[in-house]
Amino acid sequence: MKNLVYFLPVLLFISCKSDDDQSPELEEINVCIIFKNQSIIGLSDFQFKILDKDGNTLLLDRTHFNKENCLKMQKNVPVSLELYVKDNCRDFVYKKELGTYSLNDNIEVVINDEVLQIDSVYEGDIEIKNQEELDAFGCQGYKKINGRLSIHGVNNLNSLINLEEIKGWLLIGSSFFTSNGQSTFLQNKRNLDLKSLSGLDNLVTIEGGLVIHMSGISDLSGLTNLENLETLVIGGNDNLVSLKGASKLKKISKNFYLGGLATWMCDFTLSCAYISGNTNLETLSGLNVEHIGENFAIRGSGIRNFEGLSNMKNIGTLIVSSNAKLVNFLGFPTGNIVSNNITIGEYLNFRLNFFNESHNPALDNLKGLEGITSLKGKLSIGLNDKLTSLDGLENLQSAKNITIFSNPLLTSLEGLSSLISVENLNIGSGPKNSDNDSSKNDGNPFLKDFCALKNTTITGRYEVIHNGYNPTKEQLTTDQCKVN
Repeated sequence: MKNLVYFLPVLLFISCKSDDDQSPELEEINVCIIFKNQSIIGLSDFQFKILDKDGNTLLLDRTHFNKENCLKMQKNVPVSLELYVKDNCRDFVYKKELGTYSLNDNIEVVINDEVLQIDSVYEGDIEIKNQEELDAFGCQGYKKINGRLSIHGVNNLNSLINLEEIKGWLLIGSSFFTSNGQSTFLQNKRNLDLKSLSGLDNLVTIEGGLVIHMSGISDLSGLTNLENLETLVIGGNDNLVSLKGASKLKKISKNFYLGGLATWMCDFTLSCAYISGNTNLETLSGLNVEHIGENFAIRGSGIRNFEGLSNMKNIGTLIVSSNAKLVNFLGFPTGNIVSNNITIGEYLNFRLNFFNESHNPALDNLKGLEGITSLKGKLSIGLNDKLTSLDGLENLQSAKNITIFSNPLLTSLEGLSSLISVENLNIGSGPKNSDNDSSKNDGNPFLKDFCALKNTTITGRYEVIHNGYNPTKEQLTTDQCKVN
C-alpha cells in the first residue's frame, strides 16, 4: 500500500524590504505547509523552487520556515512553483511542477499525490547488526515482513513504528545460523543497550516466535498491541522486573520459555540452545496470557511463588526449574489447567543427550497445585534440595507416569493420597546422560513412607530403588508400605 502525503500550502513571495526602502509597504500573509500524513518517518527536509514573473528563481528550504513550517510572503505575485520532499531514506523523492498561480488571501494550492513510493512489505529474512542499519531499514516504512527479523547491537527500536506483522521470527539479541546447510540454531548476541521495546507499538502478529535475550529492558512496554504469537522466549534480561506491557497478548499457541529453552524447542527448524534466566524477575504480575498451547517453562527467575498468574486458563506442559527463591506454588490458578506434563526441578535434554542439574533449591512444598486432578502425561519431581513434602498434590487422581528422584529431605509421599491410577511409577531412579551413567541423580535417601500409594492401581512399570526404603509392589498394598 502506498503512503500518501497531503500538502496544503498558501504560496506567496517572501517579503524583502530594507529600512532604506521608501516604496509603499507590501501586504504580507503567513504561508504554512501542513503534512497531513503523520506516518512519514525520517522526513528531514522540503524545498520550494519559486520562479517569479521576471524569471528570477528563489529556493526555500526548511531553514526559511519557523517551527510550525510557516513563513511570510507577499500577496498577489504570480509564481511558478516546484516542490521537493526529502527524507532520510532517499534524496528528494518527490518533485512536481505545480503550475502558475496568482496568490491572494485564502487561495490554496492543494496537492494530493502519492509522494513516497514505498512498498509496505519486505520479502525475505534480514539480520540487523547495529543502530544505523536498523534506522535505514525502518525508514522504509515497512508494515509487514515475510520472513524473519534478527536485531542486535542497537539501543532503540523507534524506527520500526510502522511494523504490524512478521510472518517469521523476531529475534532481539539473538540470530539464526545454519550448520552444514541443514539444522538451524539460535546464536546468542548481546543487546544490553536496548532499554525499551518502544517502537514495536503497532506490531500485532508474529506468526513465528519472539525471542528477547540479553537486553536492558525492565518490562515489556512497547508490545502494547501484540495479540498473536506462536512462541515467546524471554531470557538473560538482568534488568527485567515486570512482565507488564503486553496486555493484549492472551494466547501463545505453542511455547512460552521464561528463561532457558527446553527440549521441545529442538526440532527440524530450530535446534537446542541455552538461554539464561531473568534473575531479577520476582513476580509474574502483568502477564495476561490465558492459553499456552504447549510448554510453559519458568527457569532461572527470582519468583517466590506463582502470584500474578490468575488469568491463566490452560497450559499444555508446566516446567519449573532453577528458580533460586521459589518456595511454593501459591497463587497458581485453581482448576485442572495443566493438561499434559508437570516437571518440577528436572531439566533433561534428550536430543543432545545430557542431563542439566537444574533445580529449585528453596522449594519446600507444592502448595498451590491443589487444582491439578489429572495429567495425560508425566509428573516429574527431582533435584529439589529442600522439598520436605508433596503437599499440594492431594487432589491428583491420575497420571500416565510419575517420577520422583533426588529430593534429599523428602520423607513421605503423603501428598499423593488421592492418586487412583498411574501407568508407570518410578521412585528413586533419575534420568541418565547415557545407559552407562552412574546413579548420581538417583534416590530420595530419607523417603521411607509410601503408604499414600496403598490404594493406587499401577498398570505398567514399577521401579522403586535408591530410597531410604524400597518396598516391592506387593508390599506397597500392605502395612509394609513404610518403615520407621
